[in-house]
Amino acid sequence: MSDIEPRSTLARQGVQGTVFLVGGILLVVVAGGGLLGIIAGALAAVVGLALTGSKQDRTAGVIAIVAGVAVLVGSIFGRGAWLLWPLRIGGLALAGVGVYWIWKFIVNLRKRM
Repeated sequence: MSDIEPRSTLARQGVQGTVFLVGGILLVVVAGGGLLGIIAGALAAVVGLALTGSKQDRTAGVIAIVAGVAVLVGSIFGRGAWLLWPLRIGGLALAGVGVYWIWKFIVNLRKRM
């Protein structure tokens, strides 16, 4: 039987899983462009910049920055379908990473019981 994960790791996995899943779903929704996409892209980029201050959350911050900038640029310049599909695919990938972290959280939570 493998070791029990520390509580801090368990909490990080749960939070990252939830944020990535919700972020991926929102990325797919706002990939249509318009004012909502501009606001959501700018907000995601700012949140990503805030996350890069912590060494543990640096990867999550970089992912949020890239997704935010992609949505922002896609919303401003990309009314063509060529830029919207990569945003939707990126949103699905981000949601997939979120599902993975939630799965890891549940597995490690069950080990603690």
